[in-house]
Amino acid sequence: NLSKEKKYYLGQAIALETKGLYHEIVEGNYERASTFYFEGISLCEEHKLPYSASIYHTLGVMFHTADSYENALKYYTIAYDLAMENDDLELQKKCLINLGSVNSSLENFEKAKQYMLTSLEIDVRKELNYSTYANLGNLLIKQENYAEAMPFIEKATEISPDNPDSEVNLYFLLHAKAKAQDSTNMKGILNRAEVALNTVGIRDKSLLLRSLADYYAFIGNYKKALEFRDAYV
Repeated sequence: NLSKEKKYYLGQAIALETKGLYHEIVEGNYERASTFYFEGISLCEEHKLPYSASIYHTLGVMFHTADSYENALKYYTIAYDLAMENDDLELQKKCLINLGSVNSSLENFEKAKQYMLTSLEIDVRKELNYSTYANLGNLLIKQENYAEAMPFIEKATEISPDNPDSEVNLYFLLHAKAKAQDSTNMKGILNRAEVALNTVGIRDKSLLLRSLADYYAFIGNYKKALEFRDAYV
């Protein structure tokens, strides 16, 4: 309302996007959220504001989290093209990471890999790289490229002030080790993963429990594997 009074169009667009986020995240009402996102985009386009790129990216994230990968791909691509026009390096990086992730889900593995590697070349928001390392490693695991995958996954689990998801990313490492049938240097990792169960959110906890179950099954510790599988279920 203040932005309307002041004819501050960027403020109005950000407010509309934020309203959309409320309906998407808090209420889970994607249709209502979309109404606000598209209203914000229309306002940006009417007043030639580059912020429309950010709202297109937000739309992409909404469809991505709803597993509507084709729609996510469409809006990430629009956002990326606009970010390139606007020389917005941070948004370019976010779009490339998400384009990599969504193409991986669509099993366009080579395209996904290229997007992720390109995102690592953009020298802004370096903390975002750790998520990329995890997803890139996971993509290579899907292709059974274990030797190439492991250095990326190990980077993703580095304990660093820039890497707030180091413990969450342990589930990628556990999954990779089980798939590669490699049990070397895992005692410390297992201890970290079990401690992390008490500190991470419920979704990440479920992923860690499942990965721990799979890893313990791989090394033949079926008692622990069943404990973690039951906790996961």
